[in-house]
Amino acid sequence: MVCPLKSGKEADLFVVEREPYHYVAKVYKERKHRNFKNDAGYREGRKDKNTRNQRALSKGTRYGQKLAEEAWHRSEVDALTRLSAAGARVPRVLAHHENVLIMEMICDEQGQLAPQLAQVHLTPAGAQEMYDMILEQVVLMLLNDLVHGDLSPYNVLVREGQPVIIDMPQCVSAAHNLQANKMLERDVHAISRFLGLVNPAIRKQGEGAWQLWIEYERGTLVPEFRPEVGLKRPTQVDDVEGLLDFVKATAEEAELEKRAEEGDPDARALLRASQRRAAKRARRAQELKEAEAEAEAAAKRAAEGPPPGQAQGGGGKRKRRRGRGRGDGERPSGDANGRPAEGERPPGKGRRKRRSGKPAESAQPVNSGGASTPTFGAGRRRRRRRGPKSGD
Repeated sequence: MVCPLKSGKEADLFVVEREPYHYVAKVYKERKHRNFKNDAGYREGRKDKNTRNQRALSKGTRYGQKLAEEAWHRSEVDALTRLSAAGARVPRVLAHHENVLIMEMICDEQGQLAPQLAQVHLTPAGAQEMYDMILEQVVLMLLNDLVHGDLSPYNVLVREGQPVIIDMPQCVSAAHNLQANKMLERDVHAISRFLGLVNPAIRKQGEGAWQLWIEYERGTLVPEFRPEVGLKRPTQVDDVEGLLDFVKATAEEAELEKRAEEGDPDARALLRASQRRAAKRARRAQELKEAEAEAEAAAKRAAEGPPPGQAQGGGGKRKRRRGRGRGDGERPSGDANGRPAEGERPPGKGRRKRRSGKPAESAQPVNSGGASTPTFGAGRRRRRRRGPKSGD
């Protein structure tokens, strides 16, 4: 080892030497020591052909966690190997053992380590050229069923004026990961936003990244494909076929507009018919949107229930039998100070039981001495043992 190169959130990089060349050794960190721990979305779609290993991965056992770490390390090796064979600009893999990856060292013209894209000063024209080259690499990766997943100006090195894509352990399969389309758009947006600081036109170009995924799903994606600028993305799409029809109709309408400007009468008639169909589709979409909003509002009202004070089945006020007071709609009584009127009971006090002049009858018989005579229980037994009192 010559010297440490960099410490990242997933691995540590070292410069190693084997005469007369220098290489980069990437030592992956364990998951408990990584800053990048939320990798569930990147692991989606990764399967093991061994059923025993797949069960361990699904259950998350200790053996399954070990397999997941090995698969995480191996994913970058597989991606770099496949992309190198396809002609992509990525580092060349030399060796891999456990958690150590030996790969090519990317250097500039002076033999120094190539700078990151974030460290390179570009002109507006140079930024546009760099964006086109990076997008070409993104398309090439997608043609090989791969999405980088974490592309940024810090994961792109610039060697001899051309980009080199690095850092691919989180690379996902475009065919098996359900979030691959979102990751693809996020990658393109990250690059377009950064280069858009130099050339604002690149920001608008990055907004059409969704067209890459549409072409990929249709099977018509080619290395030369570039998204159209200004093409609006539909807000709601029921299926992929509907979106494909929308893209096709938009392209045909643009072609008809061009022919109509040149004076083609047939193109004008076709353009008017296309516009009528587009207006009809827009009205239908608006009607569906209003119907969905009305259904959601009805479901929300049903979930909230009737307002307070309204009967469950009727619609009138619910009759309450007890606990009615001033707060329940009764008319206040008494004077202005709240004192009860003459002949009126104070509020909150019920009818009192009338007391009679006669003493209340006891539940137990009373003897002549004034003490009650127990009729049952332990008191009666004690009375029997002691015998009657004198005077009884």
